Amino acid sequence: MKFFAVLVLACVVAATVAVKTCYTNRGESVIQFNNRNQDVFFPCKYWALRRQQCGKYLITLSPGNRWIYPKYQLDTLWLGVENKDSGDFWEGRTTNKIAVKFFNSAGLKDLFNKKDGTVATSDEFVFGRKKDGVYIMDKAQTFRVTFTPWDPSNRGQYPNSDWKFECFDRDAVLNEYPAQLCGGSGYKVVTNRTKSLGLADRFRMNIIYLDTLTNPEIVHTNPKCSNATDILLNTCQNEAQRLHAINNCKDILHSQKHTECVTNYNCDPMDVFNACIMWGCSGAGFDPEEKEMCHEVGEGIDFCPEFGSSGNLTARVEDANCYKDFLTITDFQFQL
Repeated sequence: MKFFAVLVLACVVAATVAVKTCYTNRGESVIQFNNRNQDVFFPCKYWALRRQQCGKYLITLSPGNRWIYPKYQLDTLWLGVENKDSGDFWEGRTTNKIAVKFFNSAGLKDLFNKKDGTVATSDEFVFGRKKDGVYIMDKAQTFRVTFTPWDPSNRGQYPNSDWKFECFDRDAVLNEYPAQLCGGSGYKVVTNRTKSLGLADRFRMNIIYLDTLTNPEIVHTNPKCSNATDILLNTCQNEAQRLHAINNCKDILHSQKHTECVTNYNCDPMDVFNACIMWGCSGAGFDPEEKEMCHEVGEGIDFCPEFGSSGNLTARVEDANCYKDFLTITDFQFQL
């Protein structure tokens, strides 16, 4: 990745410090407005911001991740901006590749491709570069969205892609989770929701899976994420069954050692995850008599460490006896 000097913009970036900030760390964790860390371990889109007010704007920000061994990377960023007074709006999208091209063109190319709207990009926004990436900012300097691209050919220097949202409006009222993953000012909102559903705080990711993958309004670019939403909403009978399925299947996406293992034989961890939630959502859930569904899961997790942090998926496959020679890797020591 080559970095050239970006042309000087007519609008100078604000020197003031943002009073409200939400961003990602290594592309896999969202640091909320309240500074709480929430994992986003899935190759799907999510609502970081949903009609979040900042100045005269209502802002929606929808990042999209993809699995690129051995981790998830931010790959796309969809931005919607609406003037809450006039109703004028703008919608645009960028990708890691577009961000790199913006660097390489010395800022001569657009950072975002406009997808819809009543205002021209150049009338409302400026693009530019700062130390930690490239950005889009409104001309009044009310907010800024930064995209830090990654370089697959130079992971040592550019290992991760990230996004960052900054609002310079001190009076902005933040939308709480689950309306948006960036949340609001409440520090334990996700924790409290997790505990209300009978899980310990360390299983907050289970609830983020539940709230994200059961939201039909999120438009996924990965059809496997759309399939997951369809399974959870239309095959599972109720929220209790959805959560039960996620509790047993979440390690496929969330535990690095498990995700790396299943992707030794599958291109996308969502293939195995979807097979798992289909088994968990069908009938009474994880029926040992559903041999074909069980076999598909067993094939995906065979020769992997035990799946059992918030469920007992490995035990379910073993007890169903649906996959011949199913083997779980366990830690052991030779004794002389």
